[in-house]
Amino acid sequence: MINNEISNIDFSPILEEMLIQEKIVQIVLSGFSMFPFLVHNDIVQIKTIDIENLKIGDVVVFKIDNKWVTHRLIKRNRKKNLFYTRGDSKLIKDNPIKPEQIKGTVTKIVKSRWKLAHFAIGNNRKFIAFCLPVIAPITNFLIWVWTKINHKN
Repeated sequence: MINNEISNIDFSPILEEMLIQEKIVQIVLSGFSMFPFLVHNDIVQIKTIDIENLKIGDVVVFKIDNKWVTHRLIKRNRKKNLFYTRGDSKLIKDNPIKPEQIKGTVTKIVKSRWKLAHFAIGNNRKFIAFCLPVIAPITNFLIWVWTKINHKN
């Protein structure tokens, strides 16, 4: 019972405050929108970043509707001051986000079951962002197969 109560606590105000204080924060990811690079229960480090230093391909953490999302930056519109992101397994880009919604960027993969996780950030990020339209249909198919296999068991 105690574990369930703890898991329902919203830690986002504490995490936001730590990031404002320029501390490095570790978070556990949930979901498969960043498959095949980042997956459910991976642990990543995030830190704040000057918006001007964001680069296409960075994995950013942003807040939308009181939910934290970790997706890849794929485009920036400087005139409108908007950022566009997409999960690596998604076919469609997310709705544009404003700079104040961006809480930080993934700087390190702390723990992952996948060897590919370490390709998610670093020098490969721009190449991955460029390849997303090709990668996404393949990863969606793999996720579909994985769910079918796991539902049979």
